[in-house]
Amino acid sequence: VFANTFISQHVWRLDVTRQRLHSLDDASKAIVGKLDKPLVIKAWFTKGLEAPYNNHEQIFRDKLAELAAYSKGQLQLTVVDPATDSEALKEAQKYGLQTLDYTVQKADRSELRKIWMGAALLYGDRQEVLPSLTDMTTLEYELVAAIHRLQQKAEDRPVIGIATGHSEPDFGKPEGPMRTMVEGLAKKAVLTPIPLGGPGAIPKEVDALLIVGPQRPYSDRALYQVDQFLMRGGAVGVFLMNMRPD
Repeated sequence: VFANTFISQHVWRLDVTRQRLHSLDDASKAIVGKLDKPLVIKAWFTKGLEAPYNNHEQIFRDKLAELAAYSKGQLQLTVVDPATDSEALKEAQKYGLQTLDYTVQKADRSELRKIWMGAALLYGDRQEVLPSLTDMTTLEYELVAAIHRLQQKAEDRPVIGIATGHSEPDFGKPEGPMRTMVEGLAKKAVLTPIPLGGPGAIPKEVDALLIVGPQRPYSDRALYQVDQFLMRGGAVGVFLMNMRPD
């Protein structure tokens, strides 16, 4: 009785694979362990898929089971197939999920199908959507990053400055791949333009500065502002190229 009581209150996991395939990162355990209210994860998977997606739903379930073991009972998972449930189909569409193209190679033909493979994470009045669960190698990162965003308060998000004033690409009206990048950054941080070369210093609330594709040389004043920002512990990412990125 004592042993059963002790074990029921502690998490015990054993991964005997050589590559530690079923072991969560310590950061993942810490983030999931901070859940202070129920996290409901709803997933939509089409049944009966062939390679390379035949095991994706099971891998997804296994990863969620590992995360749930460290969530103190706060993580709840439901998985449905929208093809056999009209209400589930409407709910998936409500969260903005769409079908993915899936080509099945037959002996005598190729067949294109529309399949579901996405999830929504609901945490109080906040939500995150993972529209395409096709890459299982990054599954843990995508899930835990989404959980971390749900936990973050707006005032706790880091501030990323985007350097302007030297003909850099316009991050205010991004298009194409740049739009995807900006939207991804905006989920994790507050983005703000930082004109360089003028009076004053880079604001103290800025945690990191991105210098992306400047087309004109920096003045001594602009270089001094970046230098002082680094000296006070700021992080700077510099991306230089021979053409103006778009």
